[in-house]
Amino acid sequence: MFIKDIAIYRKIISINKFYIVLLLILGGLAAIFEGTAIILLIPILELSNNSPLNPSSNPAISILIDSLRFFGFVFTVPNLLITFLLVGVFSVILVWVSNLSIHWLDVKSDSVMRNDLFSCIIK
Repeated sequence: MFIKDIAIYRKIISINKFYIVLLLILGGLAAIFEGTAIILLIPILELSNNSPLNPSSNPAISILIDSLRFFGFVFTVPNLLITFLLVGVFSVILVWVSNLSIHWLDVKSDSVMRNDLFSCIIK
């Protein structure tokens, strides 16, 4: 039973190679942006208790400070919150587009297989 299921999915992959690669890229980008949003929470939460932020205590904070300086931002709480908001919104949009594309690919593949089945029945 399992081998037959794999054969069906192999046909789907052979028909829609471009879309499957695009879905893998979208899913990977969404995961990267979700991880970035979680890393952005570390300094925001550390700064919320009014303690001084020590970049040497956490490598994620030093990477974050260096990347903010690379893009020309000053390391402040409002900039961190704005960056967190933008990264979070972009991550949600990528997840939504990925889920929508997966559903579209599923429906399209079902439609192609249904058309093939009906054409075989008619012959």
